[in-house]
Amino acid sequence: MNVLLSIKPKYVSLIMRGVKKYEFRRKIFRNEIEKVYIYSTFPARRVIGFFMVEGILNDTPEEIWEKCKNESGVTDIEFFEYFRGSETAFAIKIGKVEQLREPIEIKKTSLTAPQSFCYLTQDKEEGLVNGII
Repeated sequence: MNVLLSIKPKYVSLIMRGVKKYEFRRKIFRNEIEKVYIYSTFPARRVIGFFMVEGILNDTPEEIWEKCKNESGVTDIEFFEYFRGSETAFAIKIGKVEQLREPIEIKKTSLTAPQSFCYLTQDKEEGLVNGII
């Protein structure tokens, strides 16, 4: 099972260009995930590609920042603002990134934009990739 992950367009751009090597989250997937489909939030509102998960780090925000800051794609101010009040931080290590030939408008699918992420069943993932959902 893989996931559809909501990411702000400015961070999507950094991921696609290979600048941002970690995606940070306060909560993480329950299942082991190999592939993350990237949903670029407003104003794009499109699934634009995916990346392979190379691993997930779990530690305090301070420790995650020390380990990931050089490939974070964010400033320390953005990072610590996001994790304010959190004792735990997760960093998804971004592996190979692929851009879809044609971005998929979420409103033209049976999917709904996830608040953070949603699991994709095999049927939903195949439909998404084949443009039939």
